Amino acid sequence: MFEGEGADNISSGFCQHSPAQRKWKKLYEKLESSKKAYYSACRQEKSALVNLTNSQADSSVSLDGAQKLRDRLEKCREDVQKCKSAYEKNIAEITQYRAPYIEDMTFEFEKCQAMEMKRSRFFVEMVCATQQVLVDLARNNKFAQLHGSLEETLRTCDENALTSDLQAWSSINGKDARTEWPAFEEYTEQIRTIASKSGQNSSNAVVLTKQIIKTDDVPGPASVPATAYSDNGKNSDSDTNTFDSRKNAIHKDKAQHGQQNADRHWENRDSPPLSTTTPDSAKYGDFEELHTKSMATVLYDYSPLENDEIPLQKGETIEVLSDADSLGWCTGRKNGEVC
Repeated sequence: MFEGEGADNISSGFCQHSPAQRKWKKLYEKLESSKKAYYSACRQEKSALVNLTNSQADSSVSLDGAQKLRDRLEKCREDVQKCKSAYEKNIAEITQYRAPYIEDMTFEFEKCQAMEMKRSRFFVEMVCATQQVLVDLARNNKFAQLHGSLEETLRTCDENALTSDLQAWSSINGKDARTEWPAFEEYTEQIRTIASKSGQNSSNAVVLTKQIIKTDDVPGPASVPATAYSDNGKNSDSDTNTFDSRKNAIHKDKAQHGQQNADRHWENRDSPPLSTTTPDSAKYGDFEELHTKSMATVLYDYSPLENDEIPLQKGETIEVLSDADSLGWCTGRKNGEVC
């Protein structure tokens, strides 16, 4: 009821951009600014006084340095007096404007009270009309007590009751409420406790750990023995760089064939290991037929470290029969020998 227009009228009278609030807001912001400046000047003066006192007890401070500290203290005291004068001036200005501000805000508040009285009367009239429409229900024994209580309550909501309610509201939130006006507040030094972070209790610290759950159903990540890297590290620097480039080139193929190699490993984990004398047809029995995927040129000399490897010479061409595995190795053929 009157929610749209009434709420807008009330808020427009009390908002900071209303004529009654605009000048007060300007004076109050100016007062707060001068108050902060005065407090800051007091802190600067206190700091300069402490520095001068410490320098007098320190024999290593030169006369020139001590004189600079005294000059700084005098300047800080002058700033304190200037800021204090500005602060007191703003206090006087806002105090002088207090009476017009009270008058303007009282007028706005009285308008709100009149609107609230109108709204309350309308509400009581509508409820009374509704109660009269439903009076037949009051004849029912179940609703007799309810409507009797409601009728008694509405009968007491007369002009005096509404006026008393508005007066109680005014005594708490209106013109009759307790006021606290800006007044001069002398600077008081605040003592702050400085504590190091090392003294904090770390008993409640939370430690985050990463857990990797391994089961027999899912193969874990392949482990690479350190000796394999140490043996390969005996080659020249160029060999190492070439090997790194080969690993980067097959990085994309690893994601596609990693799961396939893992499944093949778990399918064959119960079969006996192949000996070094096992023929190629037995080693690669999973393949129906090995086809040449591409031709590759050897980039550096390589001496085999295992029995299933073949020696390579820089510049010769070999056949690549499979994609690289998770470690970068692949199956190849040279002179009819497959390794």
